[in-house]
Amino acid sequence: MKINNFLKKQRMRRGTPKINKLSFSSVLIIIGMLLNKTVGFIREMSIADAYGASATADIYLLAYMLPFVIFSILTSAIKSTFIPVFTDVKNKYGEAAALNLANSFINAMGLIGILIALSGVLLADYYVPIFAYGYEGQSLETAILLTRIMFPMVLILTVSSAISAILQVYSKFFIQTIVWTPHNIIIILYNVILSRHYGIEGLAVATIVAAFTQIAFQLPAAIKVGFKYKVACNFKDKYLKKMIKLMIPIFIGSGIVQINILVDKTLASNLVQGSIASLNFANRVYTLPIAIFVVSIGTAAYPELSRVARKSKRELSELTIKLLRVLTVILLPIATLMLVLRYEIIQILFERGEFDSRATALTATALFYYSFGMIGIAFRDILGRSFYALQDTKSPMINGTITVIMNIILNFVLIQYLDHGGLALATSIAHITTALLLLYTLNKKINLNLYHFMIFFIKIIFVSVILGVLAFAMKNLLSEFNVLFITSFSSAISLLLYVILLKKLKIEEFDYLASQIKEIIK
Repeated sequence: MKINNFLKKQRMRRGTPKINKLSFSSVLIIIGMLLNKTVGFIREMSIADAYGASATADIYLLAYMLPFVIFSILTSAIKSTFIPVFTDVKNKYGEAAALNLANSFINAMGLIGILIALSGVLLADYYVPIFAYGYEGQSLETAILLTRIMFPMVLILTVSSAISAILQVYSKFFIQTIVWTPHNIIIILYNVILSRHYGIEGLAVATIVAAFTQIAFQLPAAIKVGFKYKVACNFKDKYLKKMIKLMIPIFIGSGIVQINILVDKTLASNLVQGSIASLNFANRVYTLPIAIFVVSIGTAAYPELSRVARKSKRELSELTIKLLRVLTVILLPIATLMLVLRYEIIQILFERGEFDSRATALTATALFYYSFGMIGIAFRDILGRSFYALQDTKSPMINGTITVIMNIILNFVLIQYLDHGGLALATSIAHITTALLLLYTLNKKINLNLYHFMIFFIKIIFVSVILGVLAFAMKNLLSEFNVLFITSFSSAISLLLYVILLKKLKIEEFDYLASQIKEIIK
């Protein structure tokens, strides 16, 4: 079944307008993500300009990472479990009952956030030295201080994430997509105006102040859809218990993944100065297309995946494969260009102020190895959502646990040969392995017809390799020109060839993407 026919059938079933709801929601999220990620990149550029890939930047990023890891575990569980259970309650008992459940859920998450935040502040002297074992003296003291300042962020962002989940149910995608924009603007303003006066400690304070804007930014939209906050939590509610029960495997699975991130940063703290910062900046670059396309499409698709999962495994299988195919067409050429043009990309984005050529080399090396795992992250995200749509939270946890253990082992092996590049490569191998395990497990549940998908995937790899060879040749041919011109022209010519080859090979996802762009322009 061709993708356009499939989506057309979905529109006929639901009586949706010309642009189907999934595509329109994806477009809104992509626009929001572009805005959010652009401002986010300016934030990273402001940090790079103020601190470079230095020990100071490393300390801040390590201290920021510790509460953010906890938040990431919580938000993954919140958004994966809230939507299907809330939708179930709304369909059975009405909107008022569902909103009461949402209120109890937010209060329960807030209580968890308070307990974690207090523990993080009070126990910083004990756990920070474990993760910052490469630091001592004043550097370690500063890391502990910054961690204490920023740890209450766990509470603030957890509540914000719960509000985002409510907005997502009501298809208010744009608001919750750009929620980090005002947050990032505050950090940018601090770095530009105040960083020279108040230093890295002031940046930590600005970070915690910025976090409050997320709740303030989303709350009016939540109230508009009918949410009314009450200081009440019905812990006996069977659906609240169901949410918490479903969250436990995700907590464990996400926790294991985040432990791996902590191991990465801990090992990097013992490498050359700037290793943590270079890994962070490279991570920001290669996750940009993931945020714009994978998160956008996945977020918009999740309510639809949940809907078709209740009806038919065949429809769920078809929609899952269609999502994987579309993302493959989009992301493989982007990953290839990042591999080939890594130095030029980092130069354009970051090389100014305190961010020198040494920092560019460190970051470009990390970007090279990270780029191999981009498609693995995309597949992991979509396949994970398909499992959650089936209310199966255990399979992703089990598969994730296996690959994280493998990742940690690879960290210790590859760091011996590739330094911080070894950490990035281990991460990429883990992402690809996770995707393969999830693909295998989900195929046993709903029959994904993988043979045809693999033929398609090999075609896109072949075309992407041709794109990469052309980009490399163009880069060398234009070596005397400005780096911005080299990168832009090489990318444009290579992508033009990619599009021509897709058309020649009759890749139906190209026609689908082209038709959606035309409809949006109209």
